[in-house]
Amino acid sequence: MLRRCVSYTFYGLLMIALCSLAGYSGLTWADESKEEKELRERKEKEEKKEAERNQKEDKTKAKTAREYDKLRTFAEDLYRNDSEYRDEVDQEYLDLKSHHAVQAYRINTTRTRELIAPETEDVKLEIRRVLYDNPWVQDYVNRVGRQLVPTNSEKLYAFKVTYHPIPHAYTLSTGTVLVSSGLISLLDNEAQLAYVLAHELAHVSQEHWKIKVMMPMAQEEYNQRQ
Repeated sequence: MLRRCVSYTFYGLLMIALCSLAGYSGLTWADESKEEKELRERKEKEEKKEAERNQKEDKTKAKTAREYDKLRTFAEDLYRNDSEYRDEVDQEYLDLKSHHAVQAYRINTTRTRELIAPETEDVKLEIRRVLYDNPWVQDYVNRVGRQLVPTNSEKLYAFKVTYHPIPHAYTLSTGTVLVSSGLISLLDNEAQLAYVLAHELAHVSQEHWKIKVMMPMAQEEYNQRQ
């Protein structure tokens, strides 16, 4: 019985001490609950604003996608039915492929390394140029890419690794697929590499570059008919 009384007395003194500390700091349990409520409400308001912002962005993207599809369909129909427009597109596309052929040539022939003296001749900096300077990696990536090319394809493809820390991939209309060393470093296996190369290969096989040429050339006619 005495032990139980001592226990109750101890807990009572502990609660008095805690309440005294709360009063000493200028805060009460009610004040603390109010702050928590305000914090929760503020967080909920911010989350609501973020959701509304995302919803607005989604609607804008959906609208842009619909307009893109309409213009693309119009351009493709115009290409099939209007011989004058088709000739203009073919010439513009040929000019683009010529430009990309020169670009591919420069990529392949640029020196892989270059020494420069930035300010003083005592210090030399080694600058790596466009292509990644590792023949084994270049050959491996090219072999993986070429295995993805359809056997009946009439297009020629080359798969290259560029020396750049930022992950990116790019395709020229001539069939040169460029993947940065930064992107290669993020891949975990050959399947992921094949996925990236196949995606870029599709831009050429589906003639997305020609469509990219078509659409601006059809824009004025499209706007007039609208």
